[in-house]
Amino acid sequence: MASTTEFSTALGHGIWAIDTGYQRPHFDAAYLMVERGRAAFIDTGTAHSVPRLLAALEAAGVARDAVDWVIPTHVHLDHAGGSGALMAALPHARLVVHPLGARHLIDPAKLIAGATAVYGADEVQRSIGTVLPVSAERVLESADGMEIDLAGRPLRLLDTPGHARHHHCVWDERSRGLFTGDTFGLSYREFDTPKGVWLLPSTTPVQFDPPALRASFQRLLALRPDGVYLTHYGRLPASSGPDDAGTLQRLGREYLEQLDAVIALGLHAASASPNAEDRHVALVEGLSELYIDRVSRLGGGLSRERVLELMDMDIELNAQGMGVWLKSVAEAAPQPAASKPVQQARNPLHGLRLEDIVKALVAHYGWAELGDRIPVRCFISEPSVASSLKFLRKTPWAREKVEGLYLFMLRDVRRAHRDEPPGKTSRGWK
Repeated sequence: MASTTEFSTALGHGIWAIDTGYQRPHFDAAYLMVERGRAAFIDTGTAHSVPRLLAALEAAGVARDAVDWVIPTHVHLDHAGGSGALMAALPHARLVVHPLGARHLIDPAKLIAGATAVYGADEVQRSIGTVLPVSAERVLESADGMEIDLAGRPLRLLDTPGHARHHHCVWDERSRGLFTGDTFGLSYREFDTPKGVWLLPSTTPVQFDPPALRASFQRLLALRPDGVYLTHYGRLPASSGPDDAGTLQRLGREYLEQLDAVIALGLHAASASPNAEDRHVALVEGLSELYIDRVSRLGGGLSRERVLELMDMDIELNAQGMGVWLKSVAEAAPQPAASKPVQQARNPLHGLRLEDIVKALVAHYGWAELGDRIPVRCFISEPSVASSLKFLRKTPWAREKVEGLYLFMLRDVRRAHRDEPPGKTSRGWK
């Protein structure tokens, strides 16, 4: 059997988890898959991670020229920052990347500039390293449902927006495993106890989209995988068992509960703290309390201070991502016309365009839930604002339902803003 290294772990089915060394041990993983002497990497970590990936490849007994694929799940630098350096060491490999992310790995200047603007040049060099470009000729853009071949082992690419619009996941039928990047959430091994593990949604900037994330997550869960391979961190369940699929379904329900709690926290913070700086503080405090509560349910005995220390970066980034999302929701909300006749002052629909109403409903519910609430074809089959407007303008009964749902949404949001949420403390949510 092929050997492992001090930072790579064999997981069965020809799959190794590689600790990339980013931030702290067991925080960021890349995966090596070997089939009949050919290999693929899924996610790469940072440029600093590449020596570990190559060492794991050598330990598995695979030559560098036998690597066929490098597949970053998305182009955030903790997942794809090492793509260029890794590809330079693998002469026959092709890079498979989401079409919305491909140009950023061919020319990573914008990725580097964005990270530098947030963290500073010294920190980017320390934590990420030198991000090298990948030749366009070696890049293959994925498409939803596309399959690539690894020595007869099919790997299917799934478009999974929500965490980022440039995110895809990988389904491996052989292991019945999903390589999920950040779409299936985060789960750190420091929080594991005999009672189980903690899986939480990632809401990091700048493209967090709750309805899209929910739809992508539910799509992955519907595959009933036996294992999910998280970048942060490792395989869930940690070891194979007879009820792996059932365990993941339970974790999935808990994930969706937390996503609902995060959305409610965000809406409340937006109402209670109109100032962006105050809102960010409220989000940080609310997420802190939510995470501490979830960890305490597992009974691991970690102190509050230790939980906050381990989650410090995630809390800050998740709060930032929620702030960006709340801003986008506010910008998408319909604005009343500048002038209102007195007789229409109490009509909340007066001055609003149908297009504004549809966009607000989509921003609040997402297409999937909107289709459940009003089951018309334009909300269910290849939904779009344009097709919805065409249908609604010639279908009075459907338009009436849409306007009624919009009024219900307004009442529901205002009630959520007015009422003190259950479990709220002076520092935020539990």
